[in-house]
Amino acid sequence: MLHGVGGRGYPEAVFRRQMEYLREEFEVVPLERILQVAGERSHEAAGQVALTFDDGLRNSFTLAYPILLRLGLPATFYVCPELIETGHWLWNHEARERLSPDPRVT
Repeated sequence: MLHGVGGRGYPEAVFRRQMEYLREEFEVVPLERILQVAGERSHEAAGQVALTFDDGLRNSFTLAYPILLRLGLPATFYVCPELIETGHWLWNHEARERLSPDPRVT
């Protein structure tokens, strides 16, 4: 479960390396596949992982999606339609941005 890629908190290069690692060490599958076997007493899901992105952040599309596409990794993206329509931020993202130190200030 990811909440944004890029910037100081989660640089794009780190995300790319982590996705490469997941591709090498696990079977990255669509969330639907994990849900199909959830609750069953089966070992079918062993070694499988599903990627989800919350909050519908722009960087999920501009940074994460191209990397996932290049690596052939499926993912599920959850968006907030009202935020798209209004152009507002989620309160916690706005607060984090407003409270973070400005790297331009010395």
